[in-house]
Amino acid sequence: MLVGHSLGGYLSTVYTSQYPNHVSRLVLLSPAGVVTKPEGPLSEREKSMLFKVVKAAVNMNLTPYSLVRGVGPSGPAIMRGYVRRGYQLPEPQASSLASYLYQINSRKGSGEYALKSILVPGAFAVFGRRGLMDRLAELTIPVSFYYGDSDWMNPDDAVQACRLLKAQPTRIVFISNAGHNLFVLNPDHFAAEFIRELQ
Repeated sequence: MLVGHSLGGYLSTVYTSQYPNHVSRLVLLSPAGVVTKPEGPLSEREKSMLFKVVKAAVNMNLTPYSLVRGVGPSGPAIMRGYVRRGYQLPEPQASSLASYLYQINSRKGSGEYALKSILVPGAFAVFGRRGLMDRLAELTIPVSFYYGDSDWMNPDDAVQACRLLKAQPTRIVFISNAGHNLFVLNPDHFAAEFIRELQ
């Protein structure tokens, strides 16, 4: 079994499509890049100044982690604020998560710089690069999709992908009271569902 979250879901699917004999089941947690960005005119969101600034920053290899690294000793406080606003966790979990996120994101960047080669803003696969939909259609193993019930990734993509999958069973699981980082925001519900995956 191979499990991947977000960009890890994209990379797990690519690995499975290239080495299908190595993986017996694929579990995708709020995966990125399921579909390729549609061609056509820019959406209203893509015309906004904020979107243009974010896109320019990504093209210059500036990521949210660059901010954490760039503010020096203020980095831990920024991460604590991010965790407080985005996760609503009790103590001591909130402080532990903030410390963990600061420690891994304050180090020299690495995988984050691959994002612009794989994804475009909106978590679409880069145009011209195969999205996961094509790769998933080739697989002959069971695939499960997990999303938080307030996830910013689009679960409709998983519904569409399930129609293409050759193997059964396929599952789409929604974790209650959770967003993109579903296993952090509702670990009990996530663990219960994942145990079912292992049975």
